[in-house]
Amino acid sequence: MVLHAAEVLINARLSTVWDVLTDSGNMTVWNSGVTEIDGDLRDGERVRITTSRTGRPVRARIRQDSGEVMTWTSALPLRLLRVVRSFTLIPRSGRTLLKVTVEASGPLLRWSSPATQQDLDDFVAAARHRAELLDRTS
Repeated sequence: MVLHAAEVLINARLSTVWDVLTDSGNMTVWNSGVTEIDGDLRDGERVRITTSRTGRPVRARIRQDSGEVMTWTSALPLRLLRVVRSFTLIPRSGRTLLKVTVEASGPLLRWSSPATQQDLDDFVAAARHRAELLDRTS
């Protein structure tokens, strides 16, 4: 199993950060790791996400809980590979703590290329920048 985690304190309201994370139409604008999203990042939806790391689309099921937790789960049959990316938002005195984890497991893990620590660090930095920019203008 591979586990990576990153977190950042964002000077923006939780609702703004949530809007940034669930806006599939603009994610490719601020997140250099995602090159295409086909579908809506809404609870119960299935989306196809293409990243610059692999260049090929991956199907993921979206789960959301109370506007503070979201997971993207992608898996191959027979549990050959499973990747779960979790986003957790925690309010902190008008700011928001964003925690992101990627957990990957399965026999095909050695031949796949799930997110690296650098990918996660870049993602939370970009999400912070986008949310702070949007929160300032609203």
